[in-house]
Amino acid sequence: MSQDRDPNQGEGDRISARRYDYVEREPEDAVKAEERAKRGPSGTRVSVDELVAKGHNVIERIRPVVDRMVGNIRSRFGRK
Repeated sequence: MSQDRDPNQGEGDRISARRYDYVEREPEDAVKAEERAKRGPSGTRVSVDELVAKGHNVIERIRPVVDRMVGNIRSRFGRK
């Protein structure tokens, strides 16, 4: 069996060795990349013009946020 086709690289795992070498050479970059990965994907910001161009109404986008905020305020101050 050819080693080129075998996904199991055994003890001489070249792919993992390259990753490890990167971490050893660039520890600051590796730490920054890890912190970015822990934060998860960032939200996308869309301009009003982009929303309108896509056929969305600004109020449709904002209404769920406003409803959630009103619910939080009402529950915090005990009003129904």
